[in-house]
Amino acid sequence: ASKKFHGRWGLPEGIIAKGENIFESAKRKVHEQTNLSIHLRGLVGIYNWYSEETRSTEIHYIFLASDPKGTSKPNISEILSIKEFSMAEIMAMPDASFSYPQFRQVIKDYRRGKLYPLEVINIL
Repeated sequence: ASKKFHGRWGLPEGIIAKGENIFESAKRKVHEQTNLSIHLRGLVGIYNWYSEETRSTEIHYIFLASDPKGTSKPNISEILSIKEFSMAEIMAMPDASFSYPQFRQVIKDYRRGKLYPLEVINIL
């Protein structure tokens, strides 16, 4: 559950730091927020929307990750707690439970099997 989003559930997220690429950033943010190291398997999608919360247009790269290593522990300066949900539990949750309303579309895309190879993102 995210502090930034007042206890609503979401995925680890953050800003790409100077000098790192999107893949390094994704792994770093997961580790910083959850204490877990992950393997990125593919790209579920790139999502663009206007956020009332931040009053800005945001671009979110959503990756599928696997093989978490370590003991999950929330970084309480960024998130309140960590919880694993079943797909049935996620689908039963009201949209207001999520850190952003577009989360439902991300889940639908994942369930439809949308998964692009990481190579569609060119790091130059």
